[in-house]
Amino acid sequence: MRIVLGTLLIDAVVRNYVTIISEYYRLIRLPEWSFGLLGAASAAVGFFVPTIAKWSGKRYSPRANLALVATIVFLCLLAVIPAIPYFFLPVVILFTSFSFLEFISSSTLNKLADSSQRATVLSVKGLCWNFGYGALALGYAGALGWFESREGSPGAALKLALPWQAAWFAITIVLFFLIFWRSARPSSSQ
Repeated sequence: MRIVLGTLLIDAVVRNYVTIISEYYRLIRLPEWSFGLLGAASAAVGFFVPTIAKWSGKRYSPRANLALVATIVFLCLLAVIPAIPYFFLPVVILFTSFSFLEFISSSTLNKLADSSQRATVLSVKGLCWNFGYGALALGYAGALGWFESREGSPGAALKLALPWQAAWFAITIVLFFLIFWRSARPSSSQ
């Protein structure tokens, strides 16, 4: 349960960011022809993620891997707030963290679930992730709409909303670790 909830909190924010990526690219003044190239570059970097995630999954506990990806995502969310023109590296790292999260969560759940229940467990994880993403996307769309009604432009609204996404992520992930893994021993960190 902890793995599904923890990964849901991370996945929802990263997928929400992926949903608004074209607007962010416009905000940092990237030409539209470059959007596809950046997607391809992110996919190319993602080619190496399973090897790294497999190594990390063997070496570190699920809690440590979750904390690692949460830290990386939070730092990337902070890095995109200033919307520095042409600075897209945090976005590539966010996309890569999504692949890492998927691999780590699925492999951890595969280890923990009985073989007769694996498909059900992974289906429930997918359903929970979709629900989390949908709920966050609705909330974020409402925030963007509110900011746009005040500022008058989608770009200005997005710039104002970026810090809120990072703040929401920080609050929810810290609460998650405090509530669900505060007293967990390293041997029972699943």
